[in-house]
Amino acid sequence: MAEFESAIKASEATTEAGDSAGALLALEQATALYRGDFLDGYDDPWANILRVQYRDQVMGALSSLIRLLAIAGRHDESIAYANRRLLMEPAVERNHRTLIRLYLRAGRPGSARAQYDEMARALEKSGRVPSEKARELLQQIESHGTASRSPEFAPASSPLRPTENPPTSGRPLLTSEWPEPPGYLGDCIGRESELESIEHQLGEGHRRWVTIVGFTGLGKTRLAIEFARTAVPSIFPKVAFFSSPPEGLRDSILTELAHALLNHHHPNEKRPEQLILALNQAGPMLLVIDNLMDLASDQLLYLRRMLNDVPTLSVLATAPQPLGLEGESVLALAPLGIPETPSEPLSLAELAKVPSVALFVDRAQSVKQDFQLTEKTAPAILEVVRQLEGLPLALELAASWARMITPSQMAEQIRSDLHSLTSRRKDVEDRHTSLHAALNRTWKDLSPELQDACALLAYLPGSWTIDTARAILENSNAHQIVADLVERAIVRSVPGTEPTEFEMLALFRTFANEQASLEICEKRVLRHGRYWVDRLKSLEELSYGRAIAAAGKDIVHYRLAADTVLRHFSLDQAIRYDSLAPYFRESGAAVEGSCILGQLAERAQNEPIDPARLGVFLCRYAMTLWRAAKYDPIPDLVERAESLFRASGTDHPAMMLGYITAAINLHRQAKFAEAVEIYMTGQALAEKLGDPEDSAMLYSTMGNSLLEAGDHEGAELAYRKGYRIGRETGDEASAAVALQNLGHLYFLQKKLPLARETVTEAFHAASKNGRPQSSYIACLTLAEISNAAGSFPESAEWLQKAYARRSAQWPSAAWMLPTLLDLAMGLGEMELAAQLAGAIDHFNQSTPNQLVGAARAKFEAIHANLREQLDPVEFELAFERGHRMGEEELEIVLDELEARTR
Repeated sequence: MAEFESAIKASEATTEAGDSAGALLALEQATALYRGDFLDGYDDPWANILRVQYRDQVMGALSSLIRLLAIAGRHDESIAYANRRLLMEPAVERNHRTLIRLYLRAGRPGSARAQYDEMARALEKSGRVPSEKARELLQQIESHGTASRSPEFAPASSPLRPTENPPTSGRPLLTSEWPEPPGYLGDCIGRESELESIEHQLGEGHRRWVTIVGFTGLGKTRLAIEFARTAVPSIFPKVAFFSSPPEGLRDSILTELAHALLNHHHPNEKRPEQLILALNQAGPMLLVIDNLMDLASDQLLYLRRMLNDVPTLSVLATAPQPLGLEGESVLALAPLGIPETPSEPLSLAELAKVPSVALFVDRAQSVKQDFQLTEKTAPAILEVVRQLEGLPLALELAASWARMITPSQMAEQIRSDLHSLTSRRKDVEDRHTSLHAALNRTWKDLSPELQDACALLAYLPGSWTIDTARAILENSNAHQIVADLVERAIVRSVPGTEPTEFEMLALFRTFANEQASLEICEKRVLRHGRYWVDRLKSLEELSYGRAIAAAGKDIVHYRLAADTVLRHFSLDQAIRYDSLAPYFRESGAAVEGSCILGQLAERAQNEPIDPARLGVFLCRYAMTLWRAAKYDPIPDLVERAESLFRASGTDHPAMMLGYITAAINLHRQAKFAEAVEIYMTGQALAEKLGDPEDSAMLYSTMGNSLLEAGDHEGAELAYRKGYRIGRETGDEASAAVALQNLGHLYFLQKKLPLARETVTEAFHAASKNGRPQSSYIACLTLAEISNAAGSFPESAEWLQKAYARRSAQWPSAAWMLPTLLDLAMGLGEMELAAQLAGAIDHFNQSTPNQLVGAARAKFEAIHANLREQLDPVEFELAFERGHRMGEEELEIVLDELEARTR
């Protein structure tokens, strides 16, 4: 073991020093020492870890030997080591494909075909078939090997090349040896469209210089090599590969390029001018330059001159950002596609075609032969690729642990510590050894200005616009900064947004937040809060429905800014957060909204503020409290607001919101006549102010109190007025509420077809206008109508739709209970009905008088009926279970009832 570990370390040291011959010797020694798995059959954690570690090391050593020997043209030896690796992992398709390629390079198409057949048989045993890449190799084999040879390559350095004879007159300037570039024997998965784009640009002559740009870990080098391997020989009979020098040598890139491509013994090998002459002699050629960056202007000018002076030359380069050359075509590489969240789950066959999933599974199979995408593993694999956002390096790093942990464990590990994504390979560059190293390399490649910009923009959650970026950066050049980050794939545009929205890659956002200085953190917090509190002004100018939609679109930013604004801004600025009250009460965020507005209410007690503005705030706060089921403070708030407006001699539309809140609070207490009086006071104010929008809302809710007071005719008239005013003023949201209430009236009057038609129209209108609360109530009414008609499957379907639209708070979800109780009774599920009755009873006790009027009387009758029909012990047990019911149990009961309707 000590000799083996010493040989492995020696191979690493010699490789790093550029001594490939020494590396080859050390690798041969290490593989000769390895005669089988460490303590095979001995099951103990420490032995298992060492067994995997040594096996990984020898597999890496074999891969390096295969590559180095192939570069040196020692095909038979390379094939021998490839066969040994195949014996250790006979079910890994990539090992077979490597061996097939080596046979083809050695001019042995018959052996290549036999190997393909053996691969097909091995895959068949595990229920798999050869991949598309393998089938492409078969086509090459069947063409007798003429197309099987990849284009020839010239590496940046080839220490294993045979010693040349002294130069003679007439000797070609350009070296004639074209071995394959080191590394990347694996497939380039999920980049078909990018390869087609490069072929369209270079292969069809549209461009002669293409630069693949993006941050570290996106697979720029792998894509470039893949194109070089598959480049059409008739277009590029020669393909030269060159990797630019490491940091510190970039100023000499042209000298290094000449040294790599010119004959080593040519007297002028280090003169860039000689390179142009040599390239012109070579004929059509594709030059692949990897990792081209930080070049001085004179070097860029020379590259441009080289392209001008050698008309048969095309260049494919990789770089963190565009080089800025005239005629340069930029291919901005993005992360691999990840599965979207469809309405219907994707099948395994569909998932397998998703690029990020395909890459993860392929790399996992390279370390664990029996790794498969199955119904059991699919959810965890989906979570992994989504967490890693399709970043190829991150996916490969995660997949390398497939032998040790399951996909579920990977997902959990990624959630807890991204820095744990490290490579287990010994032959990778420093920038690819871990996700942190890749992100750090990308960070170092940024200018100080872009680093600061990333640290500032990393504070922004979700998506944002150029205006937001300009406010956070406080830079008029924000367009160019964002464009630079988009080119590097650090930031991406969100499709289908108008105006265009952007978002930062979450993995890089996390890293950038870690790099942010205290000064940057303070700047971005205050700038963000200032921008979004100013944006609240615009909500005041919008109609009710539009204000809700606008607030919802940006709510993630308003939430983030809230704490900053409430703690650091003046009350006059912070109180603008009451502009979000319509969103809070209509989107199911009333509890959250009541907490934010509650903090403002505390400040308003101690800080001076305009009385009329305070009255507006109190009315909005009262309605938010109502939606949050916090009823007790409402009467005092509305009364105080009314006195403030009266004292200031100001009439304000917000007071109508106060009247509505006070009225529905009285309605809740079954004080219907008093509620109607408040509604009438509000209507008088609406007429005085000429405010039809609030008038429509007043009529819609006043009808409910008239209905409970037994005045059906008055209720219908109020609903119709609310509907008419809403339609005339274009307030479709208010019209939908009135229509929903009118449909409920028809239901109570047992006009079921008319009720269904009316409420269905209200449901579609509410959904169209972004009113989840209204569409939720419409779903419940349609379920009630279905119950009354005996259409129980239809009722269960509407209840499921209602559950999907419920708010995040339990009181709103509990509004479903009476309709669920009706469904259970209709299906004869008496025990479930008793459980639901217990839940309703508990809900009424914890939130007093939720059921009023006819609804409460109906529930009490059902309660008594259940007591008579069920055994007393069974009833009490079920009733008590209902008392302990939470939202999770509600969903279970709903699913059970739906299942009974099938």
